[in-house]
Amino acid sequence: MSYQGHAVPLVVPSCITTYCRLPVAGVMGGAAADLLSEAGYQVACWTRTPHDREGITCYHGMAELRQFVSTTDVLVCLLPLTSSTRGLINAQLLDCLPKGATVINAARGGHVVEGDLLAALDAGQVRNMVPMPRNELAFGKSF
Repeated sequence: MSYQGHAVPLVVPSCITTYCRLPVAGVMGGAAADLLSEAGYQVACWTRTPHDREGITCYHGMAELRQFVSTTDVLVCLLPLTSSTRGLINAQLLDCLPKGATVINAARGGHVVEGDLLAALDAGQVRNMVPMPRNELAFGKSF
């Protein structure tokens, strides 16, 4: 797959060794976390305020965000786009990921600073990405 001239390999990680981290809020994020946990992934969630989910490690607040991503193999963004989440996934946060992590922006908003993500991909910090561009037709097809 190619995104803005960058070759992006499609990699499906094994759930046995994968730490999946979801910055989540609301029903959609919680449901995804529960499904991934049931499928055997080691799941953790991050929210702005404290939450508890059975069988899932929960982080909250900006003070715990970097700790949250530091052991992340797959970072899945399902956050609503707000003034506090716009640009949240930026160079500083991507540098906290383990080298070779995957980033999935399923929120389709401005959470990811695209230039920072592409730079992290070029540098090998991020191995794989599934961006959902603000313009859904950027890949030449509708999702």
